[in-house]
Amino acid sequence: MKLKALVMAGGLATRMKLKVEKPLIKVLGKPMIEYIVEALMKAKSIDEIIVAISRHTPRTAEKVRKLPVKVIETSGRGFIYDFKYAIKKLKLGKVLIIACDLPLVTGAIIDYIVKYYEKCGKPALTVAVPLKIYKKLGLKPSHLLQVDDEIVVPAGINVIDGSKVDEEVIDEDILVIEDENIAVNVNTVNELIIAEQILREKLYWKSLPISEICSKLRNLLEESVKRSLTEAILLSGGVDTSILAFIASKYTHLKAFTVAFKIANAVDVDYASLIVRLLNIEHHVYFFDESELIKSLPKVIKVVRSFDPMEVRNSIAIYIALKLVKEHGLSSVMTGDGSDELFAGYSYLLDKDPDELELELKRIWSIMEFSSIPLAESLRLEIKLPYLDEKFKNFAMKLSPEHKVRIERGRKWGKWILRKAFEKLLPKEIIWREKVPIEVGSGTTILPKYFNSIISDEEFKEKKRKYYESDGVIIRSKEQLFYYEIYRAVIGVPRPKSKKGKICPQCHSNIPKKATYCRVCGAYPV
Repeated sequence: MKLKALVMAGGLATRMKLKVEKPLIKVLGKPMIEYIVEALMKAKSIDEIIVAISRHTPRTAEKVRKLPVKVIETSGRGFIYDFKYAIKKLKLGKVLIIACDLPLVTGAIIDYIVKYYEKCGKPALTVAVPLKIYKKLGLKPSHLLQVDDEIVVPAGINVIDGSKVDEEVIDEDILVIEDENIAVNVNTVNELIIAEQILREKLYWKSLPISEICSKLRNLLEESVKRSLTEAILLSGGVDTSILAFIASKYTHLKAFTVAFKIANAVDVDYASLIVRLLNIEHHVYFFDESELIKSLPKVIKVVRSFDPMEVRNSIAIYIALKLVKEHGLSSVMTGDGSDELFAGYSYLLDKDPDELELELKRIWSIMEFSSIPLAESLRLEIKLPYLDEKFKNFAMKLSPEHKVRIERGRKWGKWILRKAFEKLLPKEIIWREKVPIEVGSGTTILPKYFNSIISDEEFKEKKRKYYESDGVIIRSKEQLFYYEIYRAVIGVPRPKSKKGKICPQCHSNIPKKATYCRVCGAYPV
């Protein structure tokens, strides 16, 4: 979907107490209107930019007529009156309306909004930001909305079907985006200062020498690990856990645990063995068989409350490893959870441009969960996640996307800066090891083939029909069928706890508004 964009630049800057027109107020030396136009030009979903000016903004009119935009003059009577006039005058259909006081907005955010509007199926959309973002920035917005259980603030971006602009009540959706880039409307001098602070910080991290970033990263992660020292570590031999083992082994007698599915080719074992030989630490490798896996499934499914095959395949390996730690009489364990989320370790992130990557990472950070935490709690183990230590996490979140995904050795890598920070301290086979999911590293990735061999086509077809008719649940594979029957026995038939918000079309569970898949059944995309 491609839309026209209508930039509202005809209002009075009454709260700024400055003589300059509001769209021309400079943020780090550049007029705000230029930031908006540049963002819209980068957006793939915008095919034309229209700037609405008025008698209040004559100098803005002169400025924007030199830009690659269309200009329409409105009366300046008010935001709503003026955009309605522009829509009717130009006979606009579906249009994105944006205030001229959002200098931090990006093309990626615009594209995300338009994509959501296309899917929501409603004629109007209001974009909002959680109130907690404003509080974090020290801002005090005046207009608040209640969306589900969250207090949010309208951001000054809307999408509307122009054919319905005169209707008294228009059915609308509200898209909540947890991003400071659209939280800062520059209406006051204080908001101008905050906008400039955010831009300066972005420029600072972009311009900082790689060597200095690497040094800061090593120091902060070392301090985080020292605050998180445990008796054991779940060691996959990947870059994340290998770095943690390298640091922790300097301060404690660390025991490493690696598990593998006996009937599979579990690649983690060789990599983990390499790192333990280098560090000279105690290593426990455990091969579990089909019977132990099947026996553990009810506990895992009950704890993670999911019959999503990918979630279960990953979680079963974690559970067996944690159980092994417990059986060795230990009470605490460290994991590498959080690194992929903070440093863009997932393969689907590699082809995104920096603005898209930043937006997607922020979405991930707002909803990330780790099954290792409840699984460890179920075994009464203390679990430590050094990458999610508050100080280190805040540092990682500030780093530029360009430092997280970059080309090295002829290919793109996620977690690039993490790898560079430790590349002279650990073997290249470890540092430049390709990211693989837990299921691949432990060998549980062969479970679909295993369940296909033990469940007949006739049984699958019959039970798939049965559970759809009785429970309304869509079963996609034999593996998922096996997990669902356990889920049904230990938890029950999935049902939404609330009828508000998103509900999974395949299992009817509630889905967090910002999630793109169902954590219960694995349906994607939703």
